[in-house]
Amino acid sequence: MKKLITICLLIVTTCAVNAQGLEPFTKKSKYGFKDQSGKIIIPLKYDSYEYTLNYSQDYKNGLIAVKLNDKWGFIDKTGKEIIPPKYDEQSKNISYTEQYKNGIIAVKLNDKWGFVDQTGKEIIPPKYDRFARDFSEGIISVRLNDKYGYADMSGKEIIPPKYDYSKDFAEGIAAVRLNGKWGFVDQTGKEIIPPKYEDTNNYSEGLVAVQQDDKWGFIDKSGKQIVPLKYNKARFFSEGLACVSIGSNYGFIDKNGKEVIPLKYDLTIDDFKGGKARVPVFLGDAYYIDKNGNKIK
Repeated sequence: MKKLITICLLIVTTCAVNAQGLEPFTKKSKYGFKDQSGKIIIPLKYDSYEYTLNYSQDYKNGLIAVKLNDKWGFIDKTGKEIIPPKYDEQSKNISYTEQYKNGIIAVKLNDKWGFVDQTGKEIIPPKYDRFARDFSEGIISVRLNDKYGYADMSGKEIIPPKYDYSKDFAEGIAAVRLNGKWGFVDQTGKEIIPPKYEDTNNYSEGLVAVQQDDKWGFIDKSGKQIVPLKYNKARFFSEGLACVSIGSNYGFIDKNGKEVIPLKYDLTIDDFKGGKARVPVFLGDAYYIDKNGNKIK
């Protein structure tokens, strides 16, 4: 059985590689590439290679990262060298969703990070010390000289690095920290809620949990307090309900702040998904409840 699984995996891998246009081959620690017919397109030349995650049937212009003399460059599916090997690193372990869907690859040069597109154009020149793991809503958090800001996929710097920390965008708004306090900015860079909160989450369903004087509540996108800051803990809204606690007792509130499921549970409950939430039990079997707090299968 194990042998059969291995054979199947090899077949799937081979088919996937062939579907992508080029197949690597190696000899004496050098790599080259053949086409689907076996014709050598790139002779044994490179020291290493990696498929970028946008290199698939879904992305006609997907690139392969190739390494030569400790530098990374990129070739396309025809074997054409789009970017000669010149970068110190590329985004093999950095991000997996929006930037690849949009054909953007992170690159590092002289200890600075930037982004290139699939044509080889540097849309964000390598100038940042680091960046978030991915773009969120087309914008990415960047860091320079221990300060954080934001840039978009066109390379435009939405907010120059000036905050002590920044979170991802959610529902068009991102949390930023300055002098130990959290506030919020929109995608134009406008500071819509000044930094004044001790802690916060990300917006979900139009509201966000914020902490002040060690108590949690919820505000809307204008900064108006919707749910009083009276809870010891508060999470995200999901399907109209959010898990909150007073002391060690957990329950759920709606968007008006009404406690629709009494705060009687000993452990924090999972968010609602598909009309039900998982309730963990200390030294026991977890179970599910509906939005009325009724135990269900």
